[in-house]
Amino acid sequence: LAGHEPAAMASELHSVRLTDMEPVSMMLRTRALVAAALIENGRVDDGATVYDAALKLARSRDEKLACDQTLAMTSNNLASELSEKPERTEAEDALMLKAAEAAREFWLKCGTWENEERAEYLLAIVHNRLNQPDKALEHAARALEVISKNGEEVVDEAFVNLSMAKSFSLKQDRAAYDRVMARAVELAEEFNDDGLKTWFNETKAKVEW
Repeated sequence: LAGHEPAAMASELHSVRLTDMEPVSMMLRTRALVAAALIENGRVDDGATVYDAALKLARSRDEKLACDQTLAMTSNNLASELSEKPERTEAEDALMLKAAEAAREFWLKCGTWENEERAEYLLAIVHNRLNQPDKALEHAARALEVISKNGEEVVDEAFVNLSMAKSFSLKQDRAAYDRVMARAVELAEEFNDDGLKTWFNETKAKVEW
């Protein structure tokens, strides 16, 4: 970030030498984190170039890599941060969607069912941000299906229903909006943590009709 590329490359090679992680995974992990840092600092084009290269290399490897979790987490955080921006460029919109899709892809390789359903929830949020409520509802439905097949996740289910409420508000479907909002509120009544209640209420306020 300071513009000292040779020093950065040397540091990366030192990290490969010092870690037990296989070299490709270590380099992919570093590149993914560098890409996220560049984007966070407003260098979207530079960051996207590095991020795309990291994804291509990871996808070219058939075996499960030690860096898969880093790519999943980095992609998840990148998509989440971009989705929270009040305004985005077309390039940022494209990157937000790409990162959300990559997060799901790599969580499916290395994560749990909770990671899978949260990746679907993130994609629902992203498609709502892109004013694509039908696509958002597809991903929300997948998230609820994963929860139903694997157990119970009251908190996640409540927030997925809030994302659906946003989708139905974009579609101007008041009856469906009221239905999923009521379900979200019903689930949130089971929350025992004040922090969760606050987070829910803040998110709910953003999707009010």
